[in-house]
Amino acid sequence: MPLAPSWVIGEKTKCVATLVPDSKHKRFDIHIESGVSGTEMKDAKASGTVVDSYLACPNPDCGQRTPISGIRGDRGGEYGLRMWENDDIVPKPDDVFQERLYCIRWVETFLDDDGNVQTRRHYMAPDRHDLKRENKVLELLRERFKEWQAKGFIPSRKIEPGAKTDEPIRTRGWTHWHHLFNPRQLLVNGLFLNRVCP
Repeated sequence: MPLAPSWVIGEKTKCVATLVPDSKHKRFDIHIESGVSGTEMKDAKASGTVVDSYLACPNPDCGQRTPISGIRGDRGGEYGLRMWENDDIVPKPDDVFQERLYCIRWVETFLDDDGNVQTRRHYMAPDRHDLKRENKVLELLRERFKEWQAKGFIPSRKIEPGAKTDEPIRTRGWTHWHHLFNPRQLLVNGLFLNRVCP
């Protein structure tokens, strides 16, 4: 079940994600639509699956709401999620919460009729080629991960428990600062620092 407080992707571009049931695989496909109507934008704002710390089933015939704390498995002040190790870069297959690339944004720069530089944003659902590139990013990062942590190119410190830092530990099982970044961000930062500070 995809978790999101809203399915609006771009206000100015009137871009939204829509959930399409895939009953055969018991999941939802996520479609990206740009240039939608005002009514569709309003519906996307109101159709999030995370509402007041509950998972709200997106099927209008269902109406079921499940506490996120129950999904995590929290019991008596104990966090229910598996605590990530330093070597974890993405969720393990049996983790409660997974991550899924569902939209790619790119910016087109062009000259208008008056010769002024303008930008236009585009959004699209990933295809198999995009997903293959994401796997390559993960492979490249894993090859360099330990070396870059040792050199300080990517974070290696644990998140210290505290009033403001308990949330990522409790809600995602993230225990180290690098868990707050996706593989592509870590790879780009590591490549940049490797070039600047060889």
